Amino acid sequence: MELQSVKSSMIHSLFYDEDWNELYILFNSGRLYCYVDVSLKEYKGFLKVKSKGKYFYRHIRYTKIYYEVKGDK
Repeated sequence: MELQSVKSSMIHSLFYDEDWNELYILFNSGRLYCYVDVSLKEYKGFLKVKSKGKYFYRHIRYTKIYYEVKGDK
C-alpha cells in the first residue's frame, strides 16, 4: 500500500482502494484507520479541498464505518 501525502495539520497521508471502496487515513499521530464504503467521488473531493480536517469531519468521520489498522509488532 502506497500512501499519498497531503498537506494537513491532522492527516499525514491517504490511500484509496477502488476495488473495495475503502479509504485509509494515516493521521499525524501515527494511527492508521480504514473507512468503509467511501465512494471514488468522495475520495477525489477529499483530495481537492483546502481543509482536509473539515472535509474529514463533515463527510467521513461521522458518516462512515471505520476501524483502526494494527501493524505487526
